[in-house]
Amino acid sequence: MMAPIVSFLSEEAYSHFKGKTVESIFLLDFPVAPKDWKNEKLALHFDNLLKVRSEVQKSLEELRAQKIIGSSLEATVCIAAEGTVLEDLNKAYDLREFLIVSQVVLKSGPFKIEAGKASGMKCLRCWVYSSDLGKNPQFPEVCPKCTEALS
Repeated sequence: MMAPIVSFLSEEAYSHFKGKTVESIFLLDFPVAPKDWKNEKLALHFDNLLKVRSEVQKSLEELRAQKIIGSSLEATVCIAAEGTVLEDLNKAYDLREFLIVSQVVLKSGPFKIEAGKASGMKCLRCWVYSSDLGKNPQFPEVCPKCTEALS
């Protein structure tokens, strides 16, 4: 599956494979996923998340055009949604990282996205803007997530 991406590594690894059936990994067919792996509910969940992400990106591009932000990590996003879209956003593991912004606020209501400049200071390690920098004297210029990683 990785051969098109890491071609030389895949070819070299395959050359040492004891059960190889052809001369090159590129002469093999891609494996076919079992039909029971198809999950319509999960597909709809990700469709909703990707649609919201696309709309967020449009809002961020408008801020870039106005020179309000440069990087998407300089932004905060407020998303109003309802129904399954709001449920899917609430279920998302780390919406801030998925949207590649510093702050995300979710509200219930008709779908709307508002984006603006993030508050706080920029973490020197991950570049996320946070109001919680400086709370740990051992790492005064990094965010709580990075402080935990460095501890």
